Amino acid sequence: MGLIGFVVGLIGFFLHQLIDLIADTKWSYARELIQTKSLFLTWLFVFGYSFVSACFVRVGWTFQWHFQLPTAMSLMDHSTKTA
Repeated sequence: MGLIGFVVGLIGFFLHQLIDLIADTKWSYARELIQTKSLFLTWLFVFGYSFVSACFVRVGWTFQWHFQLPTAMSLMDHSTKTA
């Protein structure tokens, strides 16, 4: 059980680092755009970056749901049958 906790904590740590890296990249580039380009272009970049990120999350969630639902349904189906 300790190994499971360690692995879950490690995965959580790496996900946190990845999210931090994505956010830092987005805002540092947005800061650079504000200083050199127009405010509208900065807004467009931030909106587009967030929209694409949300689409990746949605596609990943749908992909995960699509492949886990049949497994969960088959487990529920077999557990209700009697011999």
